[in-house]
Amino acid sequence: MALAVDQTDRNAVESGLAEIESRFGPVTGLFANAGFGKFATFLETTERSWTKHLDVNLTGTFNVCQVVARIMVAARRPGAFVINASSGAWVHSDLLSAYCSTKAAVRMLALGMASELGVHRIRVNCVMPGVIETGMTSSMLSDSRHRDWLLSETPVGRLGDPADIAELVSFLLSARSAFITGASIPIDGGQTIHGHPRWFATDYRRAHDERWEIGK
Repeated sequence: MALAVDQTDRNAVESGLAEIESRFGPVTGLFANAGFGKFATFLETTERSWTKHLDVNLTGTFNVCQVVARIMVAARRPGAFVINASSGAWVHSDLLSAYCSTKAAVRMLALGMASELGVHRIRVNCVMPGVIETGMTSSMLSDSRHRDWLLSETPVGRLGDPADIAELVSFLLSARSAFITGASIPIDGGQTIHGHPRWFATDYRRAHDERWEIGK
């Protein structure tokens, strides 16, 4: 069953979950995966763009998680959440300040949920993907310079595939991970071992010359 729901619209989320409940019964697992990211320098980030990052990444995730958590608690059944943060939730990436800030907030939200919902036997964990080949990254990765640079900075020798994330999420939602909660798990092929692959970089020796170029 597939439903198109804008997670920034609380009423739409509640209606969508009600429809799911009516067909399948109480929800026992959730992968909160929706996200938004747009490159811009800090100085050029518009208020509209900042607000959209907040609405989609943080408020939208809060909406979905709270609605589902209330369903789980009312049903008095154990459950599990997995929230998609990002490697950017704990390692900064230039020209992605709005994205990284909201993903860091999502990671903290997951920790709070894990603590408070534990009494209801609900587990909450985060995954923190690195560079994954998805529609969100396709425009950047189609540039061979970006792709080659990121590949050179990834110890496993390739970029991530959505199936890599799905395997970890499936495990964290299953009974096999029954003693794991409050964890934030990197899944980035080792990209953050040395910090983080840089989509863009600048030469700080050039004072007041803000030229951002493909990572070096």
